[in-house]
Amino acid sequence: MAASRIQRWALTLAAYEYTIVYKEGSLNGNADGLSRLPLKTNIEKTPTPGDTILLMEHIATTPDGCILWGGRVIIPQPGREAMLNELHQGHPGITRMKSLARSYIWWPGMDNDLELTVVNCYSCQENRKLPAEAPLHPWEYPSHPWSRIHIDFAGPFMNKSFLIMLMHIQNG
Repeated sequence: MAASRIQRWALTLAAYEYTIVYKEGSLNGNADGLSRLPLKTNIEKTPTPGDTILLMEHIATTPDGCILWGGRVIIPQPGREAMLNELHQGHPGITRMKSLARSYIWWPGMDNDLELTVVNCYSCQENRKLPAEAPLHPWEYPSHPWSRIHIDFAGPFMNKSFLIMLMHIQNG
């Protein structure tokens, strides 16, 4: 396998004129990503909040300075908290808040911010829809002894577990 790979490289490189020059390892700092660690560079890119927004297509602005993306207003960082509070009035829940927000506004990570707002709201968590209570089904009384037996383990009690067996019978 290796021989055929070398032959393919030899055929590919035969089309070029090149000179192979040995370079000592200590002088060859940027050989490749696998054989050498890259040299440290001091180039720092300052992230800008608008990077994501500038890459998007179909951005328009209104005369009063609003930036629109597909008919939705892009909310800058300082106004997001106020928008979250406005959307959360009435405690509509995650689904309704997302639906309402997606119709009119947008910012990077908006869905996550909406979810966190609802999850961190004490009132929403206290009044959220809980699973329906299961109706109670009373046991039917058995017709004769030993027709229904209840078995379970209890414990640990004093470092022991107990097998509990109970026969259900009707008094009377």
